[in-house]
Amino acid sequence: MAIQNRIRWSQKDYVTLGKAVAKFNKKINELNKEERKLYLPENIEYKEIKENIYTRNELKRVISSLKNFTKQGAEELYTTKAGEQITKWEMNELKLQSRVIKNRLRGELKNLSKVNEQGISRVQMGSERVREIEAQIRNLNKLEKKTGWEFQSLRRRIQSSGTMDYTYRKALVYQENYLKEMEKYKNFDNYELLEQKLKSLKNPISFFDLVSENELTGDLTYQSDQYYSQAEFNKFLGDLGIEIPEEESEIISDLENNE
Repeated sequence: MAIQNRIRWSQKDYVTLGKAVAKFNKKINELNKEERKLYLPENIEYKEIKENIYTRNELKRVISSLKNFTKQGAEELYTTKAGEQITKWEMNELKLQSRVIKNRLRGELKNLSKVNEQGISRVQMGSERVREIEAQIRNLNKLEKKTGWEFQSLRRRIQSSGTMDYTYRKALVYQENYLKEMEKYKNFDNYELLEQKLKSLKNPISFFDLVSENELTGDLTYQSDQYYSQAEFNKFLGDLGIEIPEEESEIISDLENNE
């Protein structure tokens, strides 16, 4: 994952975002005074939108998006090929966010295409994740053809996933869940080494990158289903690159020889 850092809010950031939200809401309110248009977007709550911004790139994207709505003609009706009605502004934003998602998915697909030591890629092995990515891209390309619930569902998914801090948010949730899962080993020898290593990684993306270097250590579903013995736990630490006392390293060697 590309490294992103959590935003450090300044007074200027608060003011800039606040003004953008106020102008956005003002235009909607003025348009609704003339005639209630059901295809217009809802008013935005400043507190809610701020709490969902994690990186500076996402702050810039949100402010740019809100400003785009205040431009002349952005509020005009747009009807999709399937007959769904939204504003020209929202359709344009959905297309932009859809492009962000597809670029991210194609980047992941490119990584899955890399060959392993045996000269085989996960694409060649028919990876389930590869099929998921291809299906998601096909679905995004059908936005104009969706109707009713399917249109609303895809619309919400694009708005949620097409952010500039999606990778950061996803890694943050992963980090929180992983740390919580590892607490089941808190009574094990060397747990403090694991805790020290994992908590030293303040950036969630750096955390994800380290843990996921090994397919088993990075698979949170697998980890939640496992409960290591002390020897297996020591081996797990070694897989994460954590050095343990020399006498306990011998236990790991015995474990590997018995596998």
